[in-house]
Amino acid sequence: MGALLVDEFLAWARERGAPHAVVTAFAANESAQRFYERQGFASHTVTLRTRL
Repeated sequence: MGALLVDEFLAWARERGAPHAVVTAFAANESAQRFYERQGFASHTVTLRTRL
C-alpha cells in the first residue's frame, strides 16, 4: 500500500513539473529509510541537533 501511494504521489508531482521530491524520516527509523530507498530515494543531507 505504501509503495502505491508513493508511486501515485511521484506521478502527480512529475505531471506538475516538480523537479524533485523530498521525504523526511527520523534517523532511528531505519525501516522507513529502507522503504524510501526502495522507492528510489537517496540520502541528500544530514541534520544534526543538540539539546540546549
